Amino acid sequence: MPYVGESKPVYGYLMDEDENFIIDEEAAPVVKQIYSLCLAGNGPTKIARMLTEQEIPTPGTLEYRRTGSTRRYHPGYECKWAANTVVHILENREYTGCLVNFKTTTQSCKCSKIIYNSEDKQAIFENHHEQIIDRDTCSSSFNRTVIGTFRTSFSDFSLLIFLNPPVLFFFLRGIQGLSPE
Repeated sequence: MPYVGESKPVYGYLMDEDENFIIDEEAAPVVKQIYSLCLAGNGPTKIARMLTEQEIPTPGTLEYRRTGSTRRYHPGYECKWAANTVVHILENREYTGCLVNFKTTTQSCKCSKIIYNSEDKQAIFENHHEQIIDRDTCSSSFNRTVIGTFRTSFSDFSLLIFLNPPVLFFFLRGIQGLSPE
């Protein structure tokens, strides 16, 4: 199915000359590895550390090498993965073959603050492109490891909840005075 709207392919996909999403043979194995590590019980921070140790180029580095875009490229940190990058990959439905449009909006044309749309306001096109991760694997990894991400308007921090049986750990970053119990 051809390109719909203003979507750009996520890490793991490329766009062919007909504007169809095709699997990126260099990045797709990394996406599969991230999901596999997650299902094995590893959290985003540990997965990021493992990818860094393996010296796997980050999505921003690959984008820079292919297009010259410095938007997400950090010189000197070409293979330094961040936990939030892993979280974004684990939360992304597009690896199951869905195209998701209208994930964000703005309050008005005068205010450029980004607002995340609820799923009922998004346009989701099932079976839009070949999947890297099957829906069951995606759902299992999401439910097992990353249950939720929250952000405040004044600080960009995440609440990550990891479910490593038999204990549920809450890892809070960016909140002074609170710690996992």
